[in-house]
Amino acid sequence: MSEIISVGRNSLQEIPRTTGGFGVNHRRSQARGGRGSSSMRRRFLVVGIAGLVVFAATMSVSFLGSTGTTNATVAAASSNFIYPVANTNPLPSAVNSLKNTPASAINQTAHTITTASSPSWSPTALSAGSVTSAGDIALIDATIASNGIVVSLYITNLAGLQQDYNSFALPVDIYSSPCTSGSCTWSQASGVIASPPTYLTSSSGFINFNLPANSYYDITLDTGGSYYCTSTSTAGTASLTPSFYLTAQPY
Repeated sequence: MSEIISVGRNSLQEIPRTTGGFGVNHRRSQARGGRGSSSMRRRFLVVGIAGLVVFAATMSVSFLGSTGTTNATVAAASSNFIYPVANTNPLPSAVNSLKNTPASAINQTAHTITTASSPSWSPTALSAGSVTSAGDIALIDATIASNGIVVSLYITNLAGLQQDYNSFALPVDIYSSPCTSGSCTWSQASGVIASPPTYLTSSSGFINFNLPANSYYDITLDTGGSYYCTSTSTAGTASLTPSFYLTAQPY
């Protein structure tokens, strides 16, 4: 744009200074042409700047981050060992609370969950984040196993999550309790995870554990970890929320 202004200025300055009718007319013609050209260039410059402003405004809107919500879902293979944590779902009669879901959120007569404490976070487009609220994924009853149980945890909508997240590492932990006398006190499960927590990642979406017998186990998603959200769209198969699936095999 600076070159356009410079050229316009020079076209007015470099008119030959001659005498005679032809020279005067020629000079006037060039001056008029120069003024007209300069006027056109000024109009072009104004329009060009306005166009850049509109373009910049459009770009800024397209990069504004929007925030989504998460609401994890849990399912399991048919098994006497696995109790997915969700509202109205049953629990063993000996379990009066979970690591994150208190006794007050469980119907102690019907032994069902009234208000599950689920993991959550608020992803924002083009921003990094982490799990901000810990929650329970599933209870595993290993008290009925002879030796122990191999539990596998999957994310079933990994392709959908990859449309909204560039990457993620969700912190999974396991707590145990004998739940004696109908009262559960949860602590880190010893020897199950070498360096807890372990992580469900955007590249694999699968982990498994060996759970020794004679205890109840609560599989949780703890606070922390990391993710980078590229979009909050849930159109088509895109998803902000993981769908968990568990299997259990005694050994």
